[in-house]
Amino acid sequence: MSNHTAGPSRGYYAVALIVFVIGELAFVVFLFDSLRNIEDSLEQVVVPGKKELQLSKAGRYTIFHEHRSVLGDKMYSTRADISSLQLGLVSKDTGARIELSPASTHSTYSFGSRSGVSVFSFRIDEPGRYELSARYPKGQQEPEVVLAIDHGFMRKLLTAVFGGIAICLGSLAIAALIAIMTFVKRLAAKRQAEAGR
Repeated sequence: MSNHTAGPSRGYYAVALIVFVIGELAFVVFLFDSLRNIEDSLEQVVVPGKKELQLSKAGRYTIFHEHRSVLGDKMYSTRADISSLQLGLVSKDTGARIELSPASTHSTYSFGSRSGVSVFSFRIDEPGRYELSARYPKGQQEPEVVLAIDHGFMRKLLTAVFGGIAICLGSLAIAALIAIMTFVKRLAAKRQAEAGR
């Protein structure tokens, strides 16, 4: 910053404003991209029936009932009770059955035309091909519902939220620091100039 007796230029206030605006824009872009990546990672299947899943990571997965969804050129909108829907998951590579448990946390999402709520979770030790089967007790084929499967949903969501907050608060702190330093130095320069008269 300037060392003249007049102190730093008022232009530094504009710099602070620019830093803040850029930070807010970065926050919006980061949050939008993060949420879009989460949406893209949710693998959709229509049930009842058998569906093959290619699960590329070991760890815990969450199964969501996507009660508002678009798959292909078809729109699904159902809040039907699917508690009677019987699900099973088997490794196609080893034949091992994977235990499905009720979702331990109540997670929801809403991305444009898609909304879902967590219903089950499971853990796999090895990536690979798995077969998800879903049927109603009496063998009926209705209602058709969309299930979405994702790995590390809460971790990705928390990363998006707290990462966005960090960007937002970081840019605000830098902008405030520039503005405060400019104000303090200008005030000191003004008092020094008045004392020298």
